[in-house]
Amino acid sequence: TVACWGYNNSGQLGEGSKLSKSTPSAVKGLVGAVAIEAGYYSTCALKNDGFVSCWGMGVGSLAKDVPNLKPVACSDGDVCSTSDLCKAGKCVAKTLKDCDDGNPLTLDSCAHPGGCTSKNKEVVAMTGGFSHHCALFKDGSVACAGKNHKGQLGNGTGKDSTKPVGVKGMTDAKAITSSMHHNCALKSDGTVACWGYNVHGQQGTLDTIDTLSPKPMAFQKDVVSVTAGFAHSCVVKHDPVSKYDGVTCMGWNSHGQLGIGHKLNTKEPSIVKDLSGAQTVSAFEYHTCSLKKDSTVACWGMNGYGQLGMGKLNKEQLQATKVFGLKDVASVVTANLHSCALKKNGTVACWGAHYSGQCGDGSPMDSSKKASPVTVKGATDVKAIVSGRFHTCGLKTDGTVICWGGNTSGQLGNGKQSHSNVPVTVSGLKNIKVLGTGGMHTCASRADGKMFCWGDNK
Repeated sequence: TVACWGYNNSGQLGEGSKLSKSTPSAVKGLVGAVAIEAGYYSTCALKNDGFVSCWGMGVGSLAKDVPNLKPVACSDGDVCSTSDLCKAGKCVAKTLKDCDDGNPLTLDSCAHPGGCTSKNKEVVAMTGGFSHHCALFKDGSVACAGKNHKGQLGNGTGKDSTKPVGVKGMTDAKAITSSMHHNCALKSDGTVACWGYNVHGQQGTLDTIDTLSPKPMAFQKDVVSVTAGFAHSCVVKHDPVSKYDGVTCMGWNSHGQLGIGHKLNTKEPSIVKDLSGAQTVSAFEYHTCSLKKDSTVACWGMNGYGQLGMGKLNKEQLQATKVFGLKDVASVVTANLHSCALKKNGTVACWGAHYSGQCGDGSPMDSSKKASPVTVKGATDVKAIVSGRFHTCGLKTDGTVICWGGNTSGQLGNGKQSHSNVPVTVSGLKNIKVLGTGGMHTCASRADGKMFCWGDNK
């Protein structure tokens, strides 16, 4: 609302008369004002619907919309109000605080409260680390928020941010991955760039220096999948000449999570042994798994909780080993001490640690370890899965979200902080399009572009 006072010989106070006022009086007939400008004998306000309303000389003492002044349609599909700058068919925000999604991103292309939404800023993927979260936009840019002490936000500053900041120089990403304090992006040309924590050489830059902005991974091209583990990274390469379709890993190797036949760390990208026909790869703290082209899964690394799915428990595997009895897999994710696979029929199977209900099969949450895949109880019509350290979530075909496992930080989103050994529905979410997790938190993006997060916020 707007209130005016002072000289009023032409109705420029907008309160319905032409009597001057020494105290503020509400302008009648005006709602949704977001900006105001006063002249000698008239006043105008910009409204949140993009229209302009005026009162005073030539209009009258009540606010009225200017009939021939309407929002301008830009060629990119955004609608700009008169306070926006419309240049070369594209909307540009006058100030950062006016961004269309409420976040102060220079990446936004249009802006006014209640006005524009930018089509090319549609979120297409999300991923998180232990204390930060990142989003990939349709135009290939990436933004991150949270802790930045290792450079994991990628904006070149090393300063924490409670609001999303653009990753420096990232304009052509088509996939992103995060883990503890580092991230990697698969670019449209088949190369990879990483930023953040690099003490074990997990970024593949042939050094151990943390980076505040993206730096290219050495010797990597023809990459089709990338994953960031706790302190290691892996990529799947499809070389069109040699027909190589294996996995290359680098970084921390304390439990054989690089799969290269030994447990020595390496800064140089190294080939995983006994693996071919790889399609995607997923890594977390101490183990790594790969979905193969034949829809089976192979894993390597630590196996003390059965997280490799071999059907038996042992300390570790230093090369790729097939997951027992698992077929028709559409995707695979890894967590701290468990793993899960989405099957082509929309069901989910998990294996490994179950002390927080991570396997989701409804069995008691105790010290039991699932050395072979078990079916997640009630998880049907699932089209995507993601995992944090101790929990897993699934996006269903109806746009709702289910989660199971550890819940000490509320990462299951059901309003409680108790673990669950079966899937629970995330409260109040529908029409979800994109799902992402971090260590102890979960985020989702709705079809209209609005984002939601729950769980650990430290």
